[in-house]
Amino acid sequence: MNHRFIKTQIIPTLRKISWIPFIQKLFLKHKYKIVEYEKKLIDAIIEDSEKIYLNLKSKPFVGIMHYGDNLIINPINDNKLRYINFLKYNNIDYELNNVSRSDWFKYITKYDVIVWDASSQPARLEETKNKIFITETILGKKCYPSFESVYSYENKVLQHYLYNIYNLPFVPTFVSNDLEESLNFIEHCSFPIVSKISTGSGSRGVTIIRDKREAKRIINRVFSSGRNTYHSYLKQKDYVYFQEYIQNAEFDLRVIVIGNKLFGYYRLKPKKDFRASGANLIEKKELPEEAMRTAIACRNHFNATMIAVDMLYSNKYNKFLIIESSIFFGIETAEQLKINGVPGYYLYENDKFVFNEGKYWVQDLALEIVMTEWDNSKI
Repeated sequence: MNHRFIKTQIIPTLRKISWIPFIQKLFLKHKYKIVEYEKKLIDAIIEDSEKIYLNLKSKPFVGIMHYGDNLIINPINDNKLRYINFLKYNNIDYELNNVSRSDWFKYITKYDVIVWDASSQPARLEETKNKIFITETILGKKCYPSFESVYSYENKVLQHYLYNIYNLPFVPTFVSNDLEESLNFIEHCSFPIVSKISTGSGSRGVTIIRDKREAKRIINRVFSSGRNTYHSYLKQKDYVYFQEYIQNAEFDLRVIVIGNKLFGYYRLKPKKDFRASGANLIEKKELPEEAMRTAIACRNHFNATMIAVDMLYSNKYNKFLIIESSIFFGIETAEQLKINGVPGYYLYENDKFVFNEGKYWVQDLALEIVMTEWDNSKI
């Protein structure tokens, strides 16, 4: 089975399957056979990249945390498979452990480094943040991601405050927990505006509001019984998140920063839609220096090992503006940047960006940093 067939036929099929609830239930009945089969399907994809060999003075014992029965519904985007592959070829001992158990804090102390695969589901994410806080700040263990970087993950409201405080360029945004102020805002703003819920990826929870009447209806719902979201157990309650609608933005740009390496690609908007995220219309080519510098500044302020910064270019403001950022995101290939058909990355050194060829899984690059930091802390 060749790489092109896997990429063009199997991956899209698995992606579709992963979002069909009744198929997921079917997978639960045969989970071990399904997971093992799917792992084999992506072995070729994982292997089709350059390996990063560590030079450590000592090797850590690593715990990879998972939830519940560890069913991998969508192996194409499952970070644990990349983590395991990296640890195996570096001959680093590891264990998979169910962090959802009641006694999780008792066995977690045996690990030197704890790697978490943070879910974007609000309930699981809250669990993860709480347990990383305890593991890192109380038990003193090295965690990836760190509590500092995971705290704002999947929290657009908090990110909005941080972009303001750090003076980062971002799409003009109005966030309020006050009913009267929110109603006053729509009396003076220019429509259309974009409404978002605090959590969500792939354009879920993002809608366009075209007039004051629609905005008022949403505000009144939010500040009363709450507004339903795509999470059946979660409502948008007592806050609004309104962004300026940026005219004539034909794409948004994702820039990924890991250490001094940068990757990225353009996400094009489908016809008759204002959202590029989640559409899977990708173009890979040179990245603008301005956008890369903005992404580095964001990474530095958020103190993240790895971060993806989504931006768009505004003719009105004559610059790239941050839409949002994330420390976890969908990764389906080791080619996160290609220039003239050549995969690689930008190396940022001496205040310059230089393109280097190479195919790397960004999870490998992230773990390289984490393991090196742990090793250096032992000196």
